[in-house]
Amino acid sequence: MDAKLDHLIEKIKRDGIEEAQQSADKLLQEAREKARTIVENAQKEAEAAREKAKTDAEKFQENGETALKHATQNIRLLVKEQLGKLFDRVLLREVQTQLSPEFLTTIIAQIVNQWKPDGAFEISLSEK
Repeated sequence: MDAKLDHLIEKIKRDGIEEAQQSADKLLQEAREKARTIVENAQKEAEAAREKAKTDAEKFQENGETALKHATQNIRLLVKEQLGKLFDRVLLREVQTQLSPEFLTTIIAQIVNQWKPDGAFEISLSEK
C-alpha cells in the first residue's frame, strides 16, 4: 500500500507538473501572440504616422510655394503701380517745367499767326 500511495503521489506530482508546464506554455504562447500583435500594431501606427507626416510636409511645402507665388505676384503689381506713379510724377514735373505759361503763349501765338485755310503750319522751337 505504501508503494501504491507513493506511486499515486508521484503520479499527482507528475500530472501537476505537466499541467503546470502546459499552462505555462499556453500563457507563454498567448504572451508571444499579444507581443507580436502589439509590435505589428505599433509598426502600423508608426507607418501611418510617417505617411501623415509626409503628407503634412508635402501640403506645407505646397502651401508655402503657393504663398510665395502670391507674394511674388503682389510684389510685381506693387512695383508696377509704384513705377507708374513715379513715371507720372516725373512726366508731370517735366511737362510743367517745359510747358511754362510763357512757352505755351509763344506756341499758341505762332499757331495763330501761321494759320492758313489749308491747315498747314510750322512751329519752330528752340532747345534749352
